[in-house]
Amino acid sequence: MSLEAEKKGAGNIALNGFVLLEQVPECIRVIKADGGSGVFLSSDFGPDGPIARFTVGRIANRLRFAACVKRTDSPFWTRPAAGGEYARIPEFSVWFAVTHEDGSFSMFVPLPLPVCAVYLGENGSGFLEAFAETGDSCVSASGGVFAYVSHGVCLRDMIAEGAAAVSGMMPSARLRRRKPVPGFADKFGWCTWNAFYGDVSEEKVRLGLSAMRDAGIPPRFVVLDDGWLSTEKISTGGDVLAAFEANSKFPGGLKAFTGRLRSDFGVEDVLVWHAADGYWKGVSQRKMGEFSPVPLNVYASGSFDLTFLNWQNGRVSWPQLGKYGAFYDAFHTFLENSGVSGVKVDNQASEAYLSDGAGGRIVHFREMRDALMRSVRRHFGGNMISCMAHVQEIWYNCRYDNMIRGSDDYFPDNPGSHIMHLWTNAMSGIWFGEFMWQDWDMFFSDHPAGAYHAAARAVSGSPLYVADAPGRYDARVIEAAVLPDGSVRRCDSPGRIAPDCLFHDPIAERIPLKVVNTFGEYGVEGVFSSCRPGGDSPPQSCVVRPSDAGRTRFAKYAAWFHCARKMQLLRRSECAVVEVASGGFEVVTFAPVHSWIALTGAVRMFVPAAGIAEAEFSSEKAEFRVLRPGLMAAWCRECPESVMSGGGLPVRFEWDKDSNVLAFEVPEGAGSIVICRSRKYSGRRKKV
Repeated sequence: MSLEAEKKGAGNIALNGFVLLEQVPECIRVIKADGGSGVFLSSDFGPDGPIARFTVGRIANRLRFAACVKRTDSPFWTRPAAGGEYARIPEFSVWFAVTHEDGSFSMFVPLPLPVCAVYLGENGSGFLEAFAETGDSCVSASGGVFAYVSHGVCLRDMIAEGAAAVSGMMPSARLRRRKPVPGFADKFGWCTWNAFYGDVSEEKVRLGLSAMRDAGIPPRFVVLDDGWLSTEKISTGGDVLAAFEANSKFPGGLKAFTGRLRSDFGVEDVLVWHAADGYWKGVSQRKMGEFSPVPLNVYASGSFDLTFLNWQNGRVSWPQLGKYGAFYDAFHTFLENSGVSGVKVDNQASEAYLSDGAGGRIVHFREMRDALMRSVRRHFGGNMISCMAHVQEIWYNCRYDNMIRGSDDYFPDNPGSHIMHLWTNAMSGIWFGEFMWQDWDMFFSDHPAGAYHAAARAVSGSPLYVADAPGRYDARVIEAAVLPDGSVRRCDSPGRIAPDCLFHDPIAERIPLKVVNTFGEYGVEGVFSSCRPGGDSPPQSCVVRPSDAGRTRFAKYAAWFHCARKMQLLRRSECAVVEVASGGFEVVTFAPVHSWIALTGAVRMFVPAAGIAEAEFSSEKAEFRVLRPGLMAAWCRECPESVMSGGGLPVRFEWDKDSNVLAFEVPEGAGSIVICRSRKYSGRRKKV
């Protein structure tokens, strides 16, 4: 159906007859988007200083909302929010959706203007209000297209259509599916941060890798995090980059270090950390003068807490505009020649508050991001994790890069942070996952919440890498998500919150968080308790169904419950009850029924389908390649005639006629498995 948009004077905005906004000021104009169910909103407000606030209208008949909101206590990140009819949509929202009385949805996405960033939120009178800031005391905010809004009955479709419309209007906002995935993302990795924090050294890295190798879980990529660079202190406090070479804790230099990681431990990719402007306070004016570093003041424009000023000590030494290209090219040339294959670039959002006198944040970001993306593409083939980067100028200027941290750091010593970490990542993936893959960050496998986090990464589509200290590993947790060759088969898209819990706050309402994804023709749903691990809170329950994950074209699915170790046959929209203990989790994999069989896969993995590949089905047999030997399961309408390895050797199996569960142990070296159909009963009963 074609979109019909209507806006008359200071009246209403209606999409296909549905009144989306009421009491809209005359200065707001509607511009039809190409395709989809939405429109762009434009405003004619004139220059009036570096900050502008203007009313957009009142959202009609709204009930619950879900939002991704800029954090004011830490302006590098967003936080999730959800609430009911009487809860105010937070100001500084960067994406939000609402439900209406008729069961439909509306979506609101603020977009950057030519000279300023834009946020949306409700004021105390219930009106939707826009907040625009330039980040430069000498640059005034001015109007233009400031938002995309849409209405429909399927939020998934609205998100996909809306992202395509925004990308069409802003070509720099290239869609995730149109960009290559960084090569390291499909390998198991290790990051040095939580293991050593800033006190990292070559000796400690070698100890960590030796322990992982001895445990049979050697990583294929390593992230050398903060603490390796050569820095010096400055008079105003803090440290700046003094040289590209590694510091004295890496004898022989960076090139020798990366060479030894490859030769001694089989590491394939080495990523190194650096801040967007070299180090936390920038670059040394004394030792790196060729990049014309200039002292900058942090500009408090009103959209963040002043504690940020204390963290930055109010003054930094950034490369001058016009020098970013030369800076990144020189830095990354050195890293590439030293055997580095990618970078984790931190502190990027700081540019928004360090652009006073430089033409504003939009201008500052455009040069920094363009230079950074070109350099990373040239030297590392796009291997980059953007970190501390939750600002519009990055989300909508990601022409080449395709990996961004989805949340604040993983905090192993804060039990209350674990559910917030998962909720934040899943919420940011709802909309921004259309533009970049979300990195859910590292975690400790040997931790009370180790399996909880590992399961979350398995359903998230995120890279999977740990930060365990030497000798502190839980190999079983890692092996449940990583294949024997050290590869990781990720889900098809960034993990997102299930539709029936998106508009609820799992922490305040004490309900589980549900994260859904797909793995080929399989559906995957992770259920995570919102209570702290090891707590004494009562169990939490919810329902799961194959249709939660979307793309459910089969009539029936066999649901495998990883923790409960049971199987249940479900129709497409039929539900099953899941109960999780305090701090616990469950991962349910929905295997489609092909006539007589549903192949679950390697059931010791969080997502069993990741342990098999190239499955083919006929009316007589099912055949697949084995990636993770060990216990396999399937749902079979009748007991099979035989289970054979690719070499023609029989594999002992057991079939339970009450549950129709087939179980068999695949030996090492089996290569492939063939299950031959038969109605003849063989094998003894067993519950898997």
